Amino acid sequence: MLPVRLRRNECLLLSVYLVCVPLLVMQVWQDEARSYRTLSMPQGGETATLTTGENISSTQRFQAAEAPSANVGPSAIFRNGSVFQTNDTVVETPEDLLHFFNTLESKTWRFNKKRAARFRRQLEEKTNTRQLMVLTRRNTPPNSWIKYAKAPNESFYISEQIWKNQPQDVPFEEEYHMKCSIVGNSGMLKGGGCGKEIDKSDFVVRFNFPRVSRPYVKDIGIRTHLLACNAAIIDRNFRKIHNLSRNWLQKYQSIFRTGKFGESTLLAFPFMVPGGHQHRVVKMQEVIKAKNISNKVVFNNPWHRHLMYDFWTSRGLQTRSLSSGFYVISAALSFCDEVIVYGFWPFNKDRVGRRLRYHAPAQATVADAGRTNPWHRMDQEFFKLAELYSQGIIKLVTKPCVKPPMKKKKAKPKK
Repeated sequence: MLPVRLRRNECLLLSVYLVCVPLLVMQVWQDEARSYRTLSMPQGGETATLTTGENISSTQRFQAAEAPSANVGPSAIFRNGSVFQTNDTVVETPEDLLHFFNTLESKTWRFNKKRAARFRRQLEEKTNTRQLMVLTRRNTPPNSWIKYAKAPNESFYISEQIWKNQPQDVPFEEEYHMKCSIVGNSGMLKGGGCGKEIDKSDFVVRFNFPRVSRPYVKDIGIRTHLLACNAAIIDRNFRKIHNLSRNWLQKYQSIFRTGKFGESTLLAFPFMVPGGHQHRVVKMQEVIKAKNISNKVVFNNPWHRHLMYDFWTSRGLQTRSLSSGFYVISAALSFCDEVIVYGFWPFNKDRVGRRLRYHAPAQATVADAGRTNPWHRMDQEFFKLAELYSQGIIKLVTKPCVKPPMKKKKAKPKK
């Protein structure tokens, strides 16, 4: 029989053990969870998952909690302290990003249908793209004021006449496409031979009147369904728009005809900032509708632009404004099952070190600030696209679609 004092001491030690050990185990588990910043590369053709400790809350919104794979790959490119977490504009192609693409594409990549559907649902809940992306008679009342996307303290008046010229509903509200190609104008498309892949899509979006003609067809394709164009470029292309001259209408139709844009719809962005071009672009829409020209003009709804901006800033994107390309890619997720992105690369060299123009030669303009545009962070937007790519939500094409032809060796002259 142990003394009473000894039994009391044993009980006290046992109590301390039962309280402290679970706390210690919990602390170790939390420390391990914080330090988990790896790119997990599952086997058997599963989609790779990019996870970061710093952004775990936003990651959980569009992927289920998953245990770390036993086959741990290289460190995640979004780890704390990397170039992807800084506020400095990244122009040089980061080595970490090249390593990320090479690692991801060394495995079998495929769309993750469940994850894409979950992300699409969360995006639509916050932005209501299918009803709000385009200014319509249903989502905007007549004789009302709409706020500019980049200047919310200023407004534009939607008169009865302007309201009547808008479509009743978003043109593609009831449409749902299996495969969509979003084709940017980066110089990296040159020589890539992606034209046939692009043209296989059900819906193709292009930007700012690209030259969809020889010799570019083999690289960028020829089909177009939606042509997104900022108002300044429209204004620059149609200087006589305010005169409504016959030459102006002929030029408009000629651009669509020679550009091989078919009967595609023109999505304009006249309500980004105040300026004289709003009234000219609005008048342009009125005339095209009155003349019953097949290439209709619709306006982006600036309120939807606000909603999309809020959605992405809540997920860590630091930018003053979304670029039109990133905005359209995000919107496409609401009406496309598979979104494939071509020609988006904001760095000065491609993956093999070839120096690039920001835009393809046919699109380069002095007025386009490109990588140094103070309104946009193309690099940060691209990192978000890379994250979506790693999760199987979009496909990001950043290398040639066909292998370049082998150079024939010159035969040595016979002696």
